[in-house]
Amino acid sequence: MDDFASALDAARAQEDLGVSFVDGRYIPGIHDPSFIKSHPGNGDSILDTRFSTAKTIFDALSTAKHTYSRRVWRNVTPAEKRAVLLRFATAIKQNAHRLATLDSLEMGKTISDATQDAHISAALITYYAESIDKWFSRKAVTASNSLAYNTFEPRGVIGAIVPWNYPTCNAALKIGPSLAAGNSIVVKPSEHAYLSTLLLAELAHESGVPPGVFNVVTGTGETSGQQIASSTLCNMITFTGSHATGKRIMGYSAASNGKPMLMECGGKNASIVMPDMKDDIESLAERIVAESFANQGQLCVASSRLLVHRDVAANMTEALCSAVRTRVPGSPLDPSSTFGTIVNGRERDRIVARIALAKEHGARCLVDPSHEVIERPGSYLNPVIFDRVDPDSDLAQVEVFGPVLAITQFNDVDKAISIANGTEYGLSAAVWTNDFKAIKRFASELNVGKLQIRADPTSTSTHGFSLGSEPMGASGFGVEFGMDALNSYSRLMSVELAG
Repeated sequence: MDDFASALDAARAQEDLGVSFVDGRYIPGIHDPSFIKSHPGNGDSILDTRFSTAKTIFDALSTAKHTYSRRVWRNVTPAEKRAVLLRFATAIKQNAHRLATLDSLEMGKTISDATQDAHISAALITYYAESIDKWFSRKAVTASNSLAYNTFEPRGVIGAIVPWNYPTCNAALKIGPSLAAGNSIVVKPSEHAYLSTLLLAELAHESGVPPGVFNVVTGTGETSGQQIASSTLCNMITFTGSHATGKRIMGYSAASNGKPMLMECGGKNASIVMPDMKDDIESLAERIVAESFANQGQLCVASSRLLVHRDVAANMTEALCSAVRTRVPGSPLDPSSTFGTIVNGRERDRIVARIALAKEHGARCLVDPSHEVIERPGSYLNPVIFDRVDPDSDLAQVEVFGPVLAITQFNDVDKAISIANGTEYGLSAAVWTNDFKAIKRFASELNVGKLQIRADPTSTSTHGFSLGSEPMGASGFGVEFGMDALNSYSRLMSVELAG
């Protein structure tokens, strides 16, 4: 049996269990004939696309509210919570191939990347399991006959709306701190990739998370997502997705109970190359290509803009074109593939239209879309590189969310900072330099939540999940990652005792 056939069997078996997981059990859904689900690796139909009913979503929110009000999970001791979440993390690792197969089949991520995502998700859950007994409140200085302190209390029912690009990781990023903080949660994964989230709920239940504490519902954003965001049973919304969708969710929240939100709404992230990197051009090009085209560019923190000092621009561009041509799209389920597909044909066609618009606006296409690749069954698209990109153009301002890199030259640090800050987004940036004076400027003046300054193309991140960050502008608000994420999923309460 080939990889596709075995993956299809696994996906259909998962969906046959049910398309919602509420109160510790699977619940069947209703078929949506308007939504056609196909494998982006070959275009073949894969699922009947059954989604949660409005009643099931209401029941999920009500069940979560009931478990929170009854303190079913909230009153579990820190040691017990830690043990349950550690068992959950172990179960994710043990089922990494199952989770990866579902993600690869549904959204076209390579099976190797999807497997890595599963292990990252397990590490995220482990991090928050281990954080539970290391999270402290604060005491104020008072008179001897009184006591005053802050305490972090769970927010209640968390409505988590998760995108399709990293289905398992993005779900774990919200599930981990939410459960560690003592909340109940209802997760709505993307309609394009939801099977792995259902499996996560099953694994959590088997690991000891009480029924009704972690629930999953499915459906489109216009139906299921809107119902969750508009529900007064929900005490907080955490969302990752587009800026346009984020604004709609904020409207639903404001029109209902004004629930707080954590919003990560994408970016137009710049990678800045200074002239002192001239001796590392080839290795740097490989690193930039890896970061720009990870997950086929379908990544909020992808370096979609490259700002290059004019003194190294020619060599940098040549090296980038050479490096990117080695990224050949292959079948997502083939273990040898290193570059997968776009999530579906509609998204691929949208990206191709953006590429055509960039050409019309005068950008020079150095690595073109391959018609041979595009015409393959499925939703394939090779990496594309433009240079001579006007900083004010559509290509430099709008999040493409695909394998398209826009190169712009600059003359000095002032210009680099101006261009980097010249979009409505403020998610992340990277700077490549050894210049200490430049580093000080970039660190204090770039308007982003995540900044990486590197002098060595072979350097890797070593802080794990410990650093939280908050985006700016159209990229959203609220802190994810690190211990600070526990604060995001909690409310700060003050307590005063006087004798």
